[in-house]
Amino acid sequence: MSTIRYCLFLFGLVMLFGVASAAPLPFANFTANINSGAAPLTVKFTDASLHTTGAWAWYFGDETYTDPWTKQNASSGWTARNYHSSVAMPDGSIVLMGGWDGNPKNDTWRSTDKGTTWTRVNASSGWTVRHAHSSVAMPDGSIVLMGGYNGSVYKNDTWRSINNGATWTRVNASSGWTARYAYSSVAMPDGSIVLMGGYTSGGYKNDTWRSTNNGTTWIRMNASSGWTARYAYSSVAMPDSSIVLMGGYASDGYKNDTWRSINNGTTWTQLNASSGWSARYGLSSEAMPDGSIVLMGGYDASGYFKNDTWRSTDKGATWTQLPNAGWTQRSLQSSVATRDGSIVLTGGWSGGYKNDTWRFMPASSSAPNPIHPYTTPGIYQVALQAYNAGGYNSTRKVGYITVTNPAVHPDKIGVFRPSAHTFYLKNGTTPTSINWGVSTDLPVTGD
Repeated sequence: MSTIRYCLFLFGLVMLFGVASAAPLPFANFTANINSGAAPLTVKFTDASLHTTGAWAWYFGDETYTDPWTKQNASSGWTARNYHSSVAMPDGSIVLMGGWDGNPKNDTWRSTDKGTTWTRVNASSGWTVRHAHSSVAMPDGSIVLMGGYNGSVYKNDTWRSINNGATWTRVNASSGWTARYAYSSVAMPDGSIVLMGGYTSGGYKNDTWRSTNNGTTWIRMNASSGWTARYAYSSVAMPDSSIVLMGGYASDGYKNDTWRSINNGTTWTQLNASSGWSARYGLSSEAMPDGSIVLMGGYDASGYFKNDTWRSTDKGATWTQLPNAGWTQRSLQSSVATRDGSIVLTGGWSGGYKNDTWRFMPASSSAPNPIHPYTTPGIYQVALQAYNAGGYNSTRKVGYITVTNPAVHPDKIGVFRPSAHTFYLKNGTTPTSINWGVSTDLPVTGD
């Protein structure tokens, strides 16, 4: 979906539901003073976005994603837990819901400072206690929460909040898909929700369902999606409106395959049968503004909790290992990609429940008009995510900067003769002498 169509769609949602901020949505755009040249190439980028209020996240295409993680909070206020759910809101806040701390939970918490501090907005949110449920943040600023398990009963109800989790309304008591837990759902760029797989009383699932009205009604897109039925895997909605699904646990064991759908889950293509990272479940992953995917943690087939991080720049076809994260190894954590281009990770399990919060920031700049040096030849995509109180919008320009090898001119050589204070150059086959300076000048070496 183009940036313009996406902004028009978001505007339509605001008009329909009236829950988003009154601030006009940003429209991300930028220019550069130069698009090609020899390394080292210094490029000045100029923000051309509409409706920004001094908030940008730039990716210049040569980010290494090797920056360290920062501990935001060692004990975040909510009880240590796993199998909880969290979402990044258009206004920049994070909302965390439910989970398991030895008992199922139905509390709701919110952070407005990237996980540094948390405020409980609801001690009992209306929906019954549960864990291993799923939730998504919608473009209109609402949250939709679905399914889960309370230790004895599987759930398939759907709930919605239009005020950051302070109050909740049940939009569906039985959503059509089989009651389940440890599945995945994603909010698509077109405003629909796609829900996949999980575990039910009848075993593992690999069906795919879609709602186009905030979870009120659901349509089955696929009864058997091609990938092995599984639970506790991870999935992301990509900027190009595709879905990428990774890992999990199935009847035949731990998984490390990667699958992709380009039609809202109707059909799926296997991108990788063995993705490089060890087969695991309880992992989390995030789609970044530059179109890459970051995968984190989990519990693998060797019996180890993990804190390794991996990145794919080709929608999951190939993966590169990044430095291990600073947080202790764990699984069943929750993570979100925030509007400023960072990842915030919360809680989990590693033989004990966790309630710490960590943040990772791979974006290169938050300046409005940054200057960036390219030192390595290559063709670079540039991405910008702009945001304000109304939400955020991103744009990516593929192949925008071309950096070539440093210029070499073997046919243009020369010498300097101090006695004559003259440079004798050879340009092609024609010798050229250039008188330079005066007799009292002192020549020095240089390019």
